[in-house]
Amino acid sequence: MNLVAAGLPPELAEVTTPLTVGMALLIIVLGLPAALAAGRHTGARLAAAIGLAVEFLLAGGLLRLATLDDFMAVGMVAAIVAVRSAIRYGIRFAVRAEDLGDLKHV
Repeated sequence: MNLVAAGLPPELAEVTTPLTVGMALLIIVLGLPAALAAGRHTGARLAAAIGLAVEFLLAGGLLRLATLDDFMAVGMVAAIVAVRSAIRYGIRFAVRAEDLGDLKHV
């Protein structure tokens, strides 16, 4: 069963999806040394870089799925957003745990 609206042209997705994945990799590659240089806030900096990279990976997946015009694509989008939310929640939880650990040592 097809959706009424036409999808994104596949040619556009072929260009934009690798760009967003490349941006995610670049963020991680540049974020890792910056996080390691942050001292005791390494975890928070690394979590921020990974969180931003996850957003770019989500964008790449959504652009790729936008070329499809069926309900399977809608289900895939819902699954990607659910996984993204779980990852972001875990990152926030880890950063809060690190902050609370810093407060105990003061």
